[in-house]
Amino acid sequence: MPRSPAHPSSFVPALGVPWLTGAYDAVTATFFPEQRVKERVLDLALVAPGDRVLDLGCGTGTLAVMAALRGADVVGVDADAAMLERARPKIAGLPVRLVQGLTTEVELPEGAFDVVVSSLVFHHLQPGVKLETLRRARRWLRPGGRVAIADWSRPRTRVMGLLFTGVRALDGFALTHDVLDDGVPRSLRESGFGDVREVDTISTVAGNLSWWTAHAP
Repeated sequence: MPRSPAHPSSFVPALGVPWLTGAYDAVTATFFPEQRVKERVLDLALVAPGDRVLDLGCGTGTLAVMAALRGADVVGVDADAAMLERARPKIAGLPVRLVQGLTTEVELPEGAFDVVVSSLVFHHLQPGVKLETLRRARRWLRPGGRVAIADWSRPRTRVMGLLFTGVRALDGFALTHDVLDDGVPRSLRESGFGDVREVDTISTVAGNLSWWTAHAP
């Protein structure tokens, strides 16, 4: 998870405040099409048996587990120890390794991964942190490696803008302002990824959500 703007050495909890961490899985299952979103991420990333997959901001491990069940070897990175503790029972017996640390500070081998995936993480990142995270992700990918990201995107209607206000209130208005300026696709391009595409967008009870894909050079 990313650093918060007010506390550069910390991170923003998944639902904005630490006391909601225990409810994360229940909240996402109730108010968000989690399975659909994460399955689409893996489909767009073409995750296949034997792939080496890096899950940025893995949280409670749902996406990492889904990738492992497709036959991938997975490394999940997250700064939140409480979220990773909730992930550990899920990954038991699966080829998933968890790494605690900020996306801009963890050390991973260059060219070690075929695929980078992420779901509902990048809206937490300040523009500079987002860019540095993606620059590092590009180095961790092999040449031609694939990226698929799902996250909140610029509201397409006034109603979606109003709904997205709830997410912004939880995670911070300053921190999420970059969403309104197409921060994810812009940062993918600026960090050196090619063939950056917004593949699809859906409307949810919390605003517009998009999927992006890209390739490492």
